[in-house]
Amino acid sequence: MKKILLFIACSLLMGGLQAQSLLEVKTFTLDNGFTVWLNEDHTQTSVFGGIVVKAGAKDSPGTGIPHYFEHILFKGTDKIGTTDYVSEKLYLDSIAQQYDTLAITENKAKRKKIQKEINRLSIAAAEYAIPNEFNTLISQFGGSGLNAVTSYDYTFYYNSFNPQYIHQWLELYSERLIHPVFRLFQSELETVYEEKNMYEDSDYTLALQEATKRFFTPHPYQYPIIGTTEHLKNPQLSEMQKYYEKYYVSENMALILSGDFNAEEVIPLIREKFSRIKAGKAPKTEFTALPAFQGKETAEIRIPIPIVKMGAIAWRGIPNNSPDYYALKIALQLLSNKHTTGYLDQLSIDNKLMGAGIDQLNLNEAGAIVLMFVPKLLFQSFHKAQQIVLREIDRIKNGDFTEKELANLKLNLKMEFEKAQEIPSTRVTQMAEFFTQGNNWNDYLKTPEIIESLTKEDITKVANQYFTSNYLLFRKKNGRYQRERVSKPDFEPIIPPHRTESSAYAQKLKEESASIAAVPPHIVDFEKDVTTFSLSPLVTLYAKENPVNNIFELTLAYKKGSNIDPTLLLLPSYLNLLGTENLSFKDFRNELQKIGSNIVFDGDEKFFYIQISGIDENFDQTLLLTNQLLEYIKPNKKLFKQILREEKISRLSIEKEPEITGRALYQYVVWGEHSPQLKNLSLQQIKAQGAEKFVDLFKELLKTECDVYYTGKSSVQEVANATKKYLLTDEVTEKGYGPIYHPIKTYDRPTVFFINTFFTNQTIIYSYTPSKTNMSEAFRDSCFFFDCYFGMGMSSLIFQELREFRSFAYAATGYHQSPSPVNWDKGNFLSCRLSTQADKTINALSVLDSLLKNMPEKPEFTPYVRQSAQNYIHDTYPYFRHLPSTVALGKFYGYSSNPNQELIQKISEMDMTTIRQFYNNNIKNQTTCYIIAGDPSRINMEALKRFGELKIIDKRDVFGKSIK
Repeated sequence: MKKILLFIACSLLMGGLQAQSLLEVKTFTLDNGFTVWLNEDHTQTSVFGGIVVKAGAKDSPGTGIPHYFEHILFKGTDKIGTTDYVSEKLYLDSIAQQYDTLAITENKAKRKKIQKEINRLSIAAAEYAIPNEFNTLISQFGGSGLNAVTSYDYTFYYNSFNPQYIHQWLELYSERLIHPVFRLFQSELETVYEEKNMYEDSDYTLALQEATKRFFTPHPYQYPIIGTTEHLKNPQLSEMQKYYEKYYVSENMALILSGDFNAEEVIPLIREKFSRIKAGKAPKTEFTALPAFQGKETAEIRIPIPIVKMGAIAWRGIPNNSPDYYALKIALQLLSNKHTTGYLDQLSIDNKLMGAGIDQLNLNEAGAIVLMFVPKLLFQSFHKAQQIVLREIDRIKNGDFTEKELANLKLNLKMEFEKAQEIPSTRVTQMAEFFTQGNNWNDYLKTPEIIESLTKEDITKVANQYFTSNYLLFRKKNGRYQRERVSKPDFEPIIPPHRTESSAYAQKLKEESASIAAVPPHIVDFEKDVTTFSLSPLVTLYAKENPVNNIFELTLAYKKGSNIDPTLLLLPSYLNLLGTENLSFKDFRNELQKIGSNIVFDGDEKFFYIQISGIDENFDQTLLLTNQLLEYIKPNKKLFKQILREEKISRLSIEKEPEITGRALYQYVVWGEHSPQLKNLSLQQIKAQGAEKFVDLFKELLKTECDVYYTGKSSVQEVANATKKYLLTDEVTEKGYGPIYHPIKTYDRPTVFFINTFFTNQTIIYSYTPSKTNMSEAFRDSCFFFDCYFGMGMSSLIFQELREFRSFAYAATGYHQSPSPVNWDKGNFLSCRLSTQADKTINALSVLDSLLKNMPEKPEFTPYVRQSAQNYIHDTYPYFRHLPSTVALGKFYGYSSNPNQELIQKISEMDMTTIRQFYNNNIKNQTTCYIIAGDPSRINMEALKRFGELKIIDKRDVFGKSIK
C-alpha cells in the first residue's frame, strides 16, 4: 500500500503539480541580439520585471567596479537627471580625470589636494543634477521595490510595477542602459565605503571572506564582491566606463517580465525600446582553473567564540550548469535535509556530535561542497569528530542507503521545484540566474524529469567523484581578524539645487502618460478574498484556494507567544526533534517524507505555530500523522540537553554582533523591563523545567484559542472536517491572548544612551520620540502619509538628506511604531535608524536632530509622496499563500475590515498641510532620546552631550539573563 501511495504521489508531480501555464515563458531575441523572456501570470495584480547582465564581480576581480556600476545605474543618463547635460558633462569629464590621477598618487598630501579638487568639481557639477529622478519616475509610474544586486556572475536590476504603466517601465529601463552617466559619484563612493565598513564589523563575514579567499585562490571568486579596500580607495571612472562598454551590450543582457500583462501586446513595445541597446557580444574570459587539493590541506579561521570547537571540510564542487547538479544534491540531502533525517542530522540527535550539516555553493565557473561539524563540548577531540562525519560520507559512497530513502528525497526535491515557482519575483530571479548560466527555460522545466530519472548508481557515482581524500580542512581558532577601515574623505556635502525640478525627458514622458487612467490599488478584502469558517467558538479557519499547484499548507496559529511565556522561544527547537511513543524521530519523519509532507513548529512574540504541508492527494494522511504526533509526542532528555547546549553557544555570540547589541539597547530604552531580551529565561531556569515539562507545556498550549490558515485544493468543508477530526481542535477551551503592547517609557529630558560595541567601524543610531497624542483612525492615516514623507523609502527626507546629499549614513529610515486598535491608548512613537561610519557619527546625528527639531517643508514633493504611498499599498497585496494569515492577523489586531480601503481614499486629499499639522502636533518640541551602539574610541563622546544627557549602558543591563 505504501508503495502504491508513493507511486501516486510521484505520478502527480510528474503529471504537473504546477499549473503549467504559469511556467510558460515566451522567449525571443531581438535583431541586435538582446534576449527577452516573458511569463504571463494573471493570478497576480502587478508585474515584476528586471534586466540581468551576464557580468559580475568575477569580471573585474577585486576592483569593486561591478558593484560601483550597479549604483551608478540609478543616477540617470544624459537625458534623465539633468537640467543641462552639455554643461554638466564638462565637469563630469574633469571629475573622471581627477579620479584617474588619484588612483596613481600615493603621497597623502597630494591625494588630499586631489580629493579637494574632486569635491569642488562635484559641487559645481551638481548645479545641473536632478537627484533621484530615475527613482522618482519609476515611483510615479506605479513602481515600487526598486533595487539591484551584484553577484559574482551577474548583475540584476528589478522592481515591481502596476500593469497599466508597462509602456513607461519599458521606456525607463531601456533608457537607463543606453547612456548612463557617472553623476553624483561622490555620494555613491561614500555609500560604498559605508557598506564595506559594515561588512568589516561582522566577525562571521570576515571569517567567511578569509575562507572564500583560501578556497578559491587563484580564481577571481577569491575576492569579495564589494571589492578590496585598496581598490575602493582608488576608484577610476574611466575603468568603469570601459567595463560598461565591454559588458553592457545587447547579447550579454536579458529582459525578464512576469505578472499580469499580455505578451503579444507588449512585444512590439519591447522591440521598439530595447532594439536601441548597443549591439555587441561581451568578450569570453578564460578563468584560471582551480587546482585540485593535494590530500588534506589545512587552514585556520578565526571566530571569537571560546570553548566551542568547530570545523569544516571543503571539497571542490560543481558549477551551476553541471549535469551532476541534482545527483549531487540528493547525495547531500541524504546527509542533511530540512526534515532532519539525514545521516549527519542523526549524529546530533543521537548525541554523537554537537552538530553537523552539509551544503554546496554553486557559481557559474566553480563550486564548493562544505561539511560543517561541531564536536561535543567535553571529552571529544576535533579529530574524533572529523572521523565520525567522514564515516557518514563513506556510507553514501558505498551505497549504504535504501531505494526508499532515495525515492523520498526525489519526491521532496520535485516539490521544492514546484514551490519555488509560486511567487513571480522568485520566478524572475530564477530565470535571470538560468539565463546567465547559458541555459534556456525549457531545460529548466525538465527538472522534475531529471530528478525522477536518477538512480542509486548515479548518486554513489557522484559521491565517489566529489567526496575524495583531497580536501581543505578548516579549523576554528578563537580570535578576531583585524578590521580594515575605509575612512571618510574630507568632502563637503553636495546639495543639488534642482532637487524638485524635472528634466525635459521626464516632462515629455509625463505628458505622454497623462491619458492613462489611474487604476485603484488592489487591496485585500477581508470578506471576499478569503473564506472564513468557524470550527468552534475558539477556532476559526481562514482558507484560500491554491490556483498554482497541488501543494497544500495548513498552519495552526495558537494565540499565545513568547510575550506571555518566554519558554515558548525554545519550545519549537525541541519539538522539531521529537518522535512519538511508537515511532522514533527518524521513523516518524521518514513517514512524512515518503508522502511529501512536513511538520514544522515555530513561534514568535504573539503566536505559537504548527506548520503542516504536503500534497493535496495526501492531505488526510498527513493530518493523521500530525495527530499521532500531537497525541503521542514523546519527551527526550538527551535532546533537551542538546537544545540547552545549542542555546548556550548562541548566547556566547549574541552580544558580539553590533546590530544585535544596538537593537537590544533600543528595546531597553523604549520598553524598559518589558524589553524582549530582559524577558529571556536564564539557562538554569530553562534546565530546571526539564524535558517532560516542555512537552506538558506544549500539550497545554494545544488547548489555547487558535486560527487555522489553509491554502490548497480541498474544499473548506473538507478542510474543516479533517481539522476537527485530526488536529484536536475540539480540545481548545482556553481563550487566547490578544496583541500585547507594553506601555512605552517617557523621559523628561533629552538623553543619549550609549553602549560600547568595541572595535567596530560602524555606529548604529536610533532616535526615540514619543508622540503627543494617542492613536486613532485619523492619527493612523495622517501618520502613514507623514512617514512616507519623512522616513520611508529612498525619496524620504531622511534618506535624501543623510545618504544621498551628505553621505552620512548607509541605512537611513524613520517611521512610527504604533499599536493596533485594541491598544491605541498605550502610546506610539517615531523611531529613526541610521548606520554610519564611526567618524561620521556626530555629523549624522546633527543632521537627524535638525530634521526632527525643524522639519523642512517641501510641498513640491507631496505628489511623489502620494504616489509612493499608493504604490506601497498596492505592492503589499500578498500572494495567495499569505492571504489567509493577512486577514486573520487583521482581525486579531482589531480590524473588522481592511483599513487601507479608507486610507487609499484619504491619501488623495492629503498634502503638505497634513504633514505639517501632524509634525507640529506630535513631533515638534517633543523630547527625543538617542540610542547609540559604537566604539567610543572612534567617536567624539564629549560632542554627544550636545544632544542630551549622556548615559553609558552596560551590556548586562540590556541582555539580562541572556548573557549571565
